[in-house]
Amino acid sequence: MMQPAFRPERIASYATVMEEEARAMARTPSVGDHITAFDLSHAEAASIGMICGGSIEVLFQRRA
Repeated sequence: MMQPAFRPERIASYATVMEEEARAMARTPSVGDHITAFDLSHAEAASIGMICGGSIEVLFQRRA
């Protein structure tokens, strides 16, 4: 059985959330480095073409 192709619109929605987090950090100097957790349920993972779900932590860090 062939794995379904990733659905760009779903992947784009996660990228948008991460971009918004980074922009908020850039607008607000008082927001420091932080980690944000994203959790993909099995249903969400399947909706973007992944075989299984899981969780990921993304480090948002200021660069000098």
